[in-house]
Amino acid sequence: MKNRPCLLLLVATIAGFAGVAAAAGTLPLETLPANAKWVLHLDAKALHDSSLGKELLAALPGTPADTSLKAFDATFACDIRCDLTAVTICGSGTVTQGGLVYLRGNWNLRKLSAGLTASHQPTTAAYGRHAILSWVDAKPAEGFVCSIACLVSSNLVLLAKHETTLRQALDTLDGKAPALATVPRFRQLAAMDTNAVLRVVAMDPKELLADLPQAAMLPAADSLRLALQADAQGAHLRGIIQTPNPEAASQMQMELVGLQTVLLMQGLKDPAIATVAQSARIHVTGQEVSVVLSAPLDALKRLVFGQKHGAGSPSAPPVPPTAYPPSQP
Repeated sequence: MKNRPCLLLLVATIAGFAGVAAAAGTLPLETLPANAKWVLHLDAKALHDSSLGKELLAALPGTPADTSLKAFDATFACDIRCDLTAVTICGSGTVTQGGLVYLRGNWNLRKLSAGLTASHQPTTAAYGRHAILSWVDAKPAEGFVCSIACLVSSNLVLLAKHETTLRQALDTLDGKAPALATVPRFRQLAAMDTNAVLRVVAMDPKELLADLPQAAMLPAADSLRLALQADAQGAHLRGIIQTPNPEAASQMQMELVGLQTVLLMQGLKDPAIATVAQSARIHVTGQEVSVVLSAPLDALKRLVFGQKHGAGSPSAPPVPPTAYPPSQP
Protein backbone atom coordinates (compact mmCIF):
# COMPACT_ATOMS: atom_id res chain seq x y z
CA MET A 1 0.00 0.00 0.00
CA LYS A 2 2.99 2.28 -0.25
CA ASN A 3 2.09 5.67 -1.72
CA ARG A 4 -1.61 4.80 -1.65
CA PRO A 5 -4.11 7.35 -0.29
CA CYS A 6 -4.68 7.25 3.45
CA LEU A 7 -8.45 6.83 3.06
CA LEU A 8 -7.85 3.45 1.44
CA LEU A 9 -5.74 2.01 4.26
CA LEU A 10 -8.88 0.62 5.86
CA VAL A 11 -9.64 -1.31 2.69
CA ALA A 12 -6.16 -2.81 2.83
CA THR A 13 -6.76 -3.85 6.44
CA ILE A 14 -9.96 -5.62 5.41
CA ALA A 15 -8.22 -7.51 2.62
CA GLY A 16 -5.33 -8.52 4.84
CA PHE A 17 -7.73 -10.54 7.00
CA ALA A 18 -9.93 -11.81 4.16
CA GLY A 19 -9.31 -15.45 5.03
CA VAL A 20 -10.57 -15.52 8.60
CA ALA A 21 -13.59 -17.59 9.46
CA ALA A 22 -15.92 -16.17 12.12
CA ALA A 23 -16.23 -13.18 14.44
CA ALA A 24 -18.35 -11.25 16.89
CA GLY A 25 -20.66 -8.63 15.41
CA THR A 26 -20.46 -5.96 18.12
CA LEU A 27 -17.68 -3.97 19.73
CA PRO A 28 -16.64 -5.88 22.89
CA LEU A 29 -16.54 -2.78 25.10
CA GLU A 30 -16.97 -4.87 28.27
CA THR A 31 -13.46 -6.31 27.80
CA LEU A 32 -11.60 -3.14 26.73
CA PRO A 33 -9.87 -0.72 29.15
CA ALA A 34 -11.88 2.39 30.03
CA ASN A 35 -9.01 4.71 29.03
CA ALA A 36 -9.16 3.61 25.37
CA LYS A 37 -9.82 6.52 23.01
CA TRP A 38 -10.10 4.55 19.80
CA VAL A 39 -11.23 1.07 18.76
CA LEU A 40 -10.98 -0.85 15.50
CA HIS A 41 -13.05 -4.02 15.18
CA LEU A 42 -13.12 -6.51 12.32
CA ASP A 43 -16.22 -8.68 11.92
CA ALA A 44 -14.51 -11.41 9.95
CA LYS A 45 -17.52 -13.71 9.68
CA ALA A 46 -19.55 -11.08 7.84
CA LEU A 47 -16.64 -10.44 5.51
CA HIS A 48 -15.90 -14.11 4.91
CA ASP A 49 -19.56 -14.85 4.15
CA SER A 50 -19.88 -11.94 1.73
CA SER A 51 -19.30 -12.16 -2.01
CA LEU A 52 -16.51 -9.62 -1.62
CA GLY A 53 -14.76 -11.75 0.99
CA LYS A 54 -14.84 -14.81 -1.23
CA GLU A 55 -13.47 -12.83 -4.18
CA LEU A 56 -10.64 -11.36 -2.11
CA LEU A 57 -9.81 -14.74 -0.64
CA ALA A 58 -9.52 -16.21 -4.12
CA ALA A 59 -7.19 -13.36 -5.14
CA LEU A 60 -5.04 -13.60 -1.99
CA PRO A 61 -2.39 -16.23 -2.99
CA GLY A 62 0.93 -14.73 -4.07
CA THR A 63 0.14 -11.22 -2.77
CA PRO A 64 1.93 -9.25 -0.01
CA ALA A 65 -1.15 -9.78 2.20
CA ASP A 66 -0.71 -13.52 1.76
CA THR A 67 2.94 -13.18 2.79
CA SER A 68 1.91 -11.30 5.95
CA LEU A 69 -0.62 -13.97 6.88
CA LYS A 70 1.97 -16.71 6.40
CA ALA A 71 4.40 -14.78 8.61
CA PHE A 72 1.74 -14.59 11.30
CA ASP A 73 1.04 -18.31 10.95
CA ALA A 74 4.74 -19.07 11.39
CA THR A 75 5.02 -16.86 14.47
CA PHE A 76 1.96 -18.32 16.19
CA ALA A 77 2.14 -21.89 14.85
CA CYS A 78 -1.43 -21.67 13.60
CA ASP A 79 -3.60 -21.33 10.51
CA ILE A 80 -5.07 -17.86 10.83
CA ARG A 81 -7.80 -18.65 8.29
CA CYS A 82 -9.20 -21.35 10.58
CA ASP A 83 -8.12 -20.33 14.06
CA LEU A 84 -8.81 -16.59 14.16
CA THR A 85 -12.41 -15.47 14.68
CA ALA A 86 -12.20 -11.75 15.52
CA VAL A 87 -9.73 -8.89 15.71
CA THR A 88 -10.17 -5.91 18.02
CA ILE A 89 -7.52 -3.21 18.40
CA CYS A 90 -7.74 -0.33 20.86
CA GLY A 91 -5.46 2.32 22.30
CA SER A 92 -5.27 5.44 24.43
CA GLY A 93 -2.40 7.17 22.59
CA THR A 94 -1.60 8.05 19.01
CA VAL A 95 -1.63 5.63 16.10
CA THR A 96 2.16 5.31 16.06
CA GLN A 97 2.24 4.54 19.79
CA GLY A 98 0.17 1.46 19.13
CA GLY A 99 -2.19 -0.24 21.52
CA LEU A 100 -3.75 -3.56 22.44
CA VAL A 101 -4.63 -6.34 20.02
CA TYR A 102 -7.31 -8.87 20.98
CA LEU A 103 -7.23 -12.03 18.88
CA ARG A 104 -10.34 -14.11 19.46
CA GLY A 105 -10.57 -17.58 18.06
CA ASN A 106 -9.91 -21.23 18.62
CA TRP A 107 -6.37 -21.48 19.92
CA ASN A 108 -4.33 -24.56 20.71
CA LEU A 109 -2.46 -22.98 23.61
CA ARG A 110 0.08 -25.77 23.95
CA LYS A 111 0.95 -25.58 20.26
CA LEU A 112 0.92 -21.78 20.28
CA SER A 113 3.15 -21.58 23.37
CA ALA A 114 5.58 -24.10 21.90
CA GLY A 115 5.73 -22.12 18.65
CA LEU A 116 6.45 -18.86 20.42
CA THR A 117 9.10 -20.49 22.60
CA ALA A 118 10.85 -22.06 19.63
CA SER A 119 10.81 -18.91 17.48
CA HIS A 120 11.26 -16.12 20.07
CA GLN A 121 12.55 -17.67 23.31
CA PRO A 122 10.39 -15.36 25.45
CA THR A 123 10.80 -14.70 29.14
CA THR A 124 7.79 -15.44 31.35
CA ALA A 125 6.47 -13.32 34.22
CA ALA A 126 3.46 -14.08 36.38
CA TYR A 127 0.73 -11.44 36.72
CA GLY A 128 -2.10 -12.66 38.93
CA ARG A 129 -3.51 -15.78 37.30
CA HIS A 130 -1.89 -14.91 33.97
CA ALA A 131 1.53 -15.48 32.43
CA ILE A 132 2.99 -12.62 30.37
CA LEU A 133 5.45 -13.51 27.63
CA SER A 134 7.99 -10.92 26.44
CA TRP A 135 10.73 -11.01 23.83
CA VAL A 136 12.86 -8.84 21.57
CA ASP A 137 12.89 -9.35 17.80
CA ALA A 138 16.04 -8.24 16.01
CA LYS A 139 14.24 -8.93 12.72
CA PRO A 140 10.49 -8.99 13.31
CA ALA A 141 8.38 -11.05 10.92
CA GLU A 142 6.97 -9.11 8.00
CA GLY A 143 3.50 -7.82 8.71
CA PHE A 144 3.67 -8.41 12.46
CA VAL A 145 5.60 -6.64 15.23
CA CYS A 146 5.00 -7.48 18.90
CA SER A 147 7.05 -7.81 22.07
CA ILE A 148 4.45 -8.69 24.75
CA ALA A 149 1.79 -11.41 24.68
CA CYS A 150 -0.57 -13.21 27.02
CA LEU A 151 -2.33 -16.47 26.17
CA VAL A 152 -5.43 -15.66 28.20
CA SER A 153 -7.50 -18.67 27.15
CA SER A 154 -8.18 -21.01 24.25
CA ASN A 155 -10.43 -18.25 22.88
CA LEU A 156 -8.36 -15.11 23.50
CA VAL A 157 -4.77 -13.99 22.96
CA LEU A 158 -3.58 -10.47 23.84
CA LEU A 159 -0.70 -8.65 22.13
CA ALA A 160 0.92 -5.32 22.97
CA LYS A 161 4.14 -3.34 22.70
CA HIS A 162 4.29 -2.40 26.37
CA GLU A 163 3.77 -4.56 29.46
CA THR A 164 1.94 -1.78 31.31
CA THR A 165 -0.66 -1.65 28.56
CA LEU A 166 -1.14 -5.41 28.65
CA ARG A 167 -1.54 -5.38 32.44
CA GLN A 168 -4.31 -2.79 32.11
CA ALA A 169 -6.10 -5.10 29.71
CA LEU A 170 -5.77 -8.07 32.05
CA ASP A 171 -7.07 -6.02 35.00
CA THR A 172 -10.13 -5.11 32.91
CA LEU A 173 -10.75 -8.73 31.93
CA ASP A 174 -10.51 -9.77 35.59
CA GLY A 175 -12.90 -7.04 36.75
CA LYS A 176 -10.20 -5.17 38.67
CA ALA A 177 -10.47 -2.04 36.48
CA PRO A 178 -13.37 -0.26 34.70
CA ALA A 179 -14.22 -1.28 31.15
CA LEU A 180 -14.86 0.96 28.16
CA ALA A 181 -18.54 0.00 28.39
CA THR A 182 -18.75 2.30 31.44
CA VAL A 183 -17.98 5.37 29.28
CA PRO A 184 -21.41 6.67 28.12
CA ARG A 185 -20.12 8.70 25.17
CA PHE A 186 -18.13 5.82 23.72
CA ARG A 187 -20.98 3.39 24.32
CA GLN A 188 -23.33 5.67 22.39
CA LEU A 189 -20.96 5.91 19.41
CA ALA A 190 -20.39 2.13 19.42
CA ALA A 191 -24.14 1.48 19.20
CA MET A 192 -24.18 2.75 15.59
CA ASP A 193 -23.23 1.05 12.31
CA THR A 194 -23.42 -2.44 13.80
CA ASN A 195 -23.99 -3.98 10.35
CA ALA A 196 -20.50 -3.07 9.06
CA VAL A 197 -17.69 -5.59 8.58
CA LEU A 198 -15.07 -3.11 9.81
CA ARG A 199 -15.71 -0.36 12.34
CA VAL A 200 -13.54 2.38 13.76
CA VAL A 201 -14.65 4.61 16.63
CA ALA A 202 -12.34 7.36 17.89
CA MET A 203 -12.58 10.20 20.38
CA ASP A 204 -10.55 13.33 19.62
CA PRO A 205 -9.30 12.03 16.24
CA LYS A 206 -6.88 14.93 15.79
CA GLU A 207 -5.09 13.85 18.96
CA LEU A 208 -5.09 10.27 17.67
CA LEU A 209 -3.22 11.41 14.54
CA ALA A 210 -0.98 13.93 16.34
CA ASP A 211 2.23 12.12 15.33
CA LEU A 212 1.46 12.59 11.63
CA PRO A 213 2.64 15.87 10.02
CA GLN A 214 -0.61 16.23 8.08
CA ALA A 215 -2.65 16.24 11.30
CA ALA A 216 -1.61 19.82 12.08
CA MET A 217 -3.79 21.02 9.20
CA LEU A 218 -6.90 19.19 10.40
CA PRO A 219 -9.62 21.11 12.25
CA ALA A 220 -10.61 19.96 15.72
CA ALA A 221 -13.06 17.07 15.89
CA ASP A 222 -14.91 15.57 18.85
CA SER A 223 -15.35 12.09 17.41
CA LEU A 224 -14.92 9.96 14.32
CA ARG A 225 -16.85 6.90 13.14
CA LEU A 226 -15.84 4.83 10.14
CA ALA A 227 -17.90 1.90 8.91
CA LEU A 228 -17.04 -0.33 5.98
CA GLN A 229 -19.63 -2.62 4.42
CA ALA A 230 -19.05 -5.32 1.81
CA ASP A 231 -21.37 -6.69 -0.86
CA ALA A 232 -21.16 -8.27 -4.31
CA GLN A 233 -20.28 -4.90 -5.87
CA GLY A 234 -17.33 -4.10 -3.60
CA ALA A 235 -16.61 -2.12 -0.42
CA HIS A 236 -18.48 0.96 0.77
CA LEU A 237 -16.97 3.24 3.39
CA ARG A 238 -18.85 5.85 5.39
CA GLY A 239 -17.29 8.26 7.84
CA ILE A 240 -19.04 10.55 10.32
CA ILE A 241 -16.98 13.33 11.89
CA GLN A 242 -18.48 15.32 14.75
CA THR A 243 -16.89 18.76 15.12
CA PRO A 244 -17.20 21.37 17.92
CA ASN A 245 -19.13 23.89 15.79
CA PRO A 246 -20.45 24.52 12.25
CA GLU A 247 -17.36 26.57 11.36
CA ALA A 248 -15.07 23.62 12.14
CA ALA A 249 -17.38 21.38 10.10
CA SER A 250 -17.09 23.66 7.07
CA GLN A 251 -13.30 23.74 7.44
CA MET A 252 -13.22 19.94 7.67
CA GLN A 253 -15.32 19.71 4.51
CA MET A 254 -12.84 21.97 2.67
CA GLU A 255 -9.91 19.79 3.78
CA LEU A 256 -11.67 16.63 2.59
CA VAL A 257 -12.59 18.18 -0.74
CA GLY A 258 -8.93 19.13 -1.16
CA LEU A 259 -7.93 15.53 -0.45
CA GLN A 260 -10.44 14.31 -3.02
CA THR A 261 -8.86 16.63 -5.59
CA VAL A 262 -5.41 15.19 -4.81
CA LEU A 263 -6.76 11.66 -5.27
CA LEU A 264 -8.32 12.61 -8.60
CA MET A 265 -4.93 13.90 -9.76
CA GLN A 266 -3.30 10.62 -8.67
CA GLY A 267 -6.06 8.89 -10.59
CA LEU A 268 -4.54 10.14 -13.83
CA LYS A 269 -1.92 7.42 -13.35
CA ASP A 270 -4.11 4.82 -11.67
CA PRO A 271 -7.76 4.42 -12.81
CA ALA A 272 -8.60 2.53 -9.61
CA ILE A 273 -7.80 5.60 -7.49
CA ALA A 274 -9.87 7.76 -9.82
CA THR A 275 -12.81 5.38 -9.51
CA VAL A 276 -12.81 5.62 -5.71
CA ALA A 277 -12.20 9.39 -5.64
CA GLN A 278 -15.05 10.05 -8.08
CA SER A 279 -17.45 8.12 -5.87
CA ALA A 280 -16.78 10.27 -2.79
CA ARG A 281 -19.62 12.40 -1.49
CA ILE A 282 -18.95 14.91 1.31
CA HIS A 283 -21.80 16.64 3.14
CA VAL A 284 -22.12 18.95 6.16
CA THR A 285 -25.12 19.10 8.48
CA GLY A 286 -24.59 21.50 11.34
CA GLN A 287 -21.54 20.26 13.25
CA GLU A 288 -21.43 16.89 11.48
CA VAL A 289 -19.44 15.99 8.36
CA SER A 290 -20.31 12.82 6.49
CA VAL A 291 -18.17 11.13 3.84
CA VAL A 292 -19.27 8.21 1.69
CA LEU A 293 -17.17 6.47 -0.95
CA SER A 294 -17.08 3.12 -2.72
CA ALA A 295 -14.45 0.81 -4.17
CA PRO A 296 -15.86 -1.57 -6.82
CA LEU A 297 -14.44 -5.08 -6.76
CA ASP A 298 -12.05 -4.62 -9.70
CA ALA A 299 -10.70 -1.35 -8.32
CA LEU A 300 -10.38 -2.88 -4.86
CA LYS A 301 -8.31 -5.80 -6.14
CA ARG A 302 -5.99 -3.40 -7.93
CA LEU A 303 -5.58 -1.13 -4.92
CA VAL A 304 -5.03 -3.89 -2.39
CA PHE A 305 -3.25 -6.59 -4.38
CA GLY A 306 -1.77 -4.57 -7.23
CA GLN A 307 -3.82 -6.61 -9.68
CA LYS A 308 -4.49 -4.91 -12.97
CA HIS A 309 -7.49 -5.28 -15.22
CA GLY A 310 -7.18 -7.58 -18.16
CA ALA A 311 -6.08 -6.22 -21.53
CA GLY A 312 -8.66 -3.87 -22.88
CA SER A 313 -10.74 -4.08 -19.70
CA PRO A 314 -11.71 -0.61 -18.48
CA SER A 315 -11.86 0.35 -14.84
CA ALA A 316 -15.20 -0.48 -13.29
CA PRO A 317 -17.58 2.48 -12.86
CA PRO A 318 -18.04 3.90 -9.38
CA VAL A 319 -20.74 2.33 -7.25
CA PRO A 320 -23.28 4.96 -6.19
CA PRO A 321 -22.71 5.92 -2.54
CA THR A 322 -26.45 5.51 -1.95
CA ALA A 323 -25.83 1.74 -2.00
CA TYR A 324 -24.70 2.09 1.61
CA PRO A 325 -27.66 1.56 3.99
CA PRO A 326 -28.59 4.09 6.67
CA SER A 327 -26.79 4.05 10.01
CA GLN A 328 -28.38 1.78 12.57
CA PRO A 329 -29.73 3.51 15.67
